[in-house]
Amino acid sequence: IINNSRIIHEFSAIADTHLVTLNIISDSGCVNVITKEIFITEAFTCYIPSSFTPNNDLFNDHFLPIIQGVNGYKLSIYNRSGDVIFETTKFTDTYCMFGCDEAWDGKANNSDEYVTEGQYAYSINIIDFQGKERSFQGTITVIR
Repeated sequence: IINNSRIIHEFSAIADTHLVTLNIISDSGCVNVITKEIFITEAFTCYIPSSFTPNNDLFNDHFLPIIQGVNGYKLSIYNRSGDVIFETTKFTDTYCMFGCDEAWDGKANNSDEYVTEGQYAYSINIIDFQGKERSFQGTITVIR
């Protein structure tokens, strides 16, 4: 704080190490310098939508959790009988409008047929950037 004001600096969102130096000059001309390292680490985030409408209108056509700060990932989708109907180990931090390997398109086992309207279970297993294992389970609603 200098004369009751604050020095503020915003770092980029990229995880990195930064050297920060503070130079102080007193009224009598004495100089003091200190340098410290600041570590900015990537944050873990996971957004899981609750429903989607796989009807090829290019609006909300895919079930795609948005993930950041992850080293390992596995998404599994199950039908009411408990059978796996979709699985991927690929993840992304952006929504893919036209489909991608990370997203479930609403079809069972890569067939040409869409699943029926209703609820499907999902399981997401993650290893975050710090090596912590995380697990999420829930339901996704397919709307027609």
